Amino acid sequence: MVICPGKIFFLTLLEGHLHILQFINLWMQTSSVEIERVCNRADECLLETAAVSIKPSGGGPEHLAILAVLKDRSAQYDVNLLKRKFQTAIQKNLNPLFKVSYVKVVAEFPRTASNKLLRRVLRDQLAQELSNRSKL
Repeated sequence: MVICPGKIFFLTLLEGHLHILQFINLWMQTSSVEIERVCNRADECLLETAAVSIKPSGGGPEHLAILAVLKDRSAQYDVNLLKRKFQTAIQKNLNPLFKVSYVKVVAEFPRTASNKLLRRVLRDQLAQELSNRSKL
């Protein structure tokens, strides 16, 4: 196989672009704690939030779901308004490419004995709830 100087240049350039793309991918990763910190400041009626990723049943990229606990647990709150507030807060403070797919208000979060948030339980509950929803 004959390798001409133009091909070597092209392969070197391609390799450099791949490294840049890998760096951008690492740079864009955001932890759930960072998302929760931004969402906690989105509205004054929030006690705390939990960000969880959900795998769609048909495949594809994961969806961002945010669960919220209100300060006044007996109060009703518009979930769509909360979703818009979370979306704008995340786009302004973290990453404009993130899209909040699902928001749910809960009474409290499941926790361990050491008060750590059980994200696995939340993820399983949401996956079961979303699989039971009708697609109509």
